[in-house]
Amino acid sequence: MASTAQPNQAIPVIVVLNAPATTGSVNRLKGLAGTFPTRYVYNVIPGFAATLTSGQIAALASDATVQRVEYDAEVHTCLGTAQAWFGTAKARTDFGVDGNMDGQPTYSQGDIVLTILDTGIDSLHMDLDGGKVIGWKDFVNVDSLRPYDDNGHGTHCASIAAGSGDADPTYIGVAPGAALVGVKVLNQYGSGSASTVIAGIDWVVANKAAYNIRVLSISLGSSANSDGQDAVSAGLQQRG
Repeated sequence: MASTAQPNQAIPVIVVLNAPATTGSVNRLKGLAGTFPTRYVYNVIPGFAATLTSGQIAALASDATVQRVEYDAEVHTCLGTAQAWFGTAKARTDFGVDGNMDGQPTYSQGDIVLTILDTGIDSLHMDLDGGKVIGWKDFVNVDSLRPYDDNGHGTHCASIAAGSGDADPTYIGVAPGAALVGVKVLNQYGSGSASTVIAGIDWVVANKAAYNIRVLSISLGSSANSDGQDAVSAGLQQRG
């Protein structure tokens, strides 16, 4: 970028140092290359973000305290291209795997079955209908018999994992031929308790053979600390 830029063109960059960035080290570089505006001084990496001319970039790049100067590249969402970048689409094509293990157009225990432990699953969603949800347990409204999702997060996760792509082929799931089991442990606000999550895990383990569950997906978090030995972590280590 710097080699084709005009001499005084402002170029956004990230400067990575060999030691943590301090006010003193940044000011020294400004004295070396000429003053320049800084956007951020980081703690997670030894460096800072700034706007430099090509001459300033060359001056900093040659300094012994500077590890590298890189262009502050634009970043953006990759929802429509994520499967190509991660190799998911290629794996389906190369190995002929999409979650449909019994070769039938319907969904059953004979397919790869994965459980979404979340806010539920909308089994009427265009990408998740047709009997894809073969099992259901509701720990929030215990009398519910039909899979539903009064928040949307669980449906979102289920679609990423196994959506058929009927609504938009661009967003087909990782394993569109897989069957789903929904376990609702979070309410309409997307919240719940660790105890309910563990109850959900317990149910999945107990019903693993009945539905031939191969994968358990849990996408939730907590502000509580964990040393890996808390009750939820222990429940996830259960291999029943």
